[in-house]
Amino acid sequence: MKNTISLDQNKKDNLKCLAAQRTLYSKAKALFSFQILLCVIIVILTLFTLFIPNLKSFTAFFGISLAFAELTFFNGTISRLKNKAASIQELFDCNVLRIDWNSLKIPSKPDYEDINSYSTSIMIDPDKKSSLEDWYGRIPNEIPYTTARIICQRSNLFWDIELRHSFANATKLASFLLVLPLVIITVCDGITLTNVLFLFLSPTLPIIILALLQHINNKESIENLRRLKQALDTVWEELLHSSDNEKHFYEASRNIQDEIYSQRKSNPLIFNWFYEIKKNKQQEDTNYTVSQMVKEYIESQ
Repeated sequence: MKNTISLDQNKKDNLKCLAAQRTLYSKAKALFSFQILLCVIIVILTLFTLFIPNLKSFTAFFGISLAFAELTFFNGTISRLKNKAASIQELFDCNVLRIDWNSLKIPSKPDYEDINSYSTSIMIDPDKKSSLEDWYGRIPNEIPYTTARIICQRSNLFWDIELRHSFANATKLASFLLVLPLVIITVCDGITLTNVLFLFLSPTLPIIILALLQHINNKESIENLRRLKQALDTVWEELLHSSDNEKHFYEASRNIQDEIYSQRKSNPLIFNWFYEIKKNKQQEDTNYTVSQMVKEYIESQ
């Protein structure tokens, strides 16, 4: 059966799914940015304690309160936004790739009201809307769905791994640059138990929690993406040698899609500006991957 992915991915209802998930991820990133801003403010306040010693108690209280807020509010709220965005993007993939919804993995589909509400701001902006078009590139119609699904699922994985690896390194550097001034301030003001508690441990607690979670989640995400890429490559090699068993390759795509959804839910956030820096390279890599996989499939027939 010939595929209609190139057409279906640009239908209005499917573009609205992409717009809604992008809006939700942007909300999560805005909250994450605010969390980082509060960490920066703590560093600045700690610097002022060198000139206003009375600020030490307030800075310590601020640091402990922020650490508590990270664990009880920020992480949970961001997680809920990512879950909702991932489920909407799953609906897009199921619609475009002609994959059945897995109600065991996600008991209920996203509400249409949510999709419409979250997509409006992007859908009314022609430039933002056009950036969502051709999400999976141009897939030739003559490629059957069994093959086209694997190509679409595979096309962005390598890029995602490279992007997350770069962002993980940037996160480590940023965390170091935030903690370093606190170490310097503590040393300059004298290494006493009070200063270590008020000028270092309390202010760095939210930074350490944030950095540690980012490090663990990024490491786990990259490892899972590499494992998923290996699984996709294995299926791809099977498909090139024998593409007749449509049921087998459909089930493989459905299982892979479950893993992709799980990844989207748990993936650490990457700022839009960081993505924009590497956007052109990503588009180039994605288009090249699609064209090469299409070429491989045609030559194998």
